[in-house]
Amino acid sequence: MVDIDTSGITESESPQSDSGETEIKDDIESIELSKLREETNQIKANVEEKKSNTKLKEDLAWRTFKFMESFVCLIFVFLIYYFCYFAYNNEEIPKEVIIALITTSLAAVVGLVGFILKGLFGSKE
Repeated sequence: MVDIDTSGITESESPQSDSGETEIKDDIESIELSKLREETNQIKANVEEKKSNTKLKEDLAWRTFKFMESFVCLIFVFLIYYFCYFAYNNEEIPKEVIIALITTSLAAVVGLVGFILKGLFGSKE
């Protein structure tokens, strides 16, 4: 058998093992910190996107309201013209025509705008 002289070898904690553990802890903290930064950046991006979407929706809602208002005013002017025409010619105003004009015009504009806004703002149905 071969004898190995191990008298010069002693087991002691070397400073390298402490620094290795410290480096591992630092790496773990660095990874966790970078994950948190990434999550924070993602949340900030989502908030900015929601803000810009809200601003666009407000603008579109205002324009839609203005469109409805203008359309109803146009129908009103048309009805006034229609009434004046029949009054000037001393004729009786047909009720069926007025009823059909008002209901179809208002139903079309309100229905179309309602459909657009429902798609824009979403619904829980």
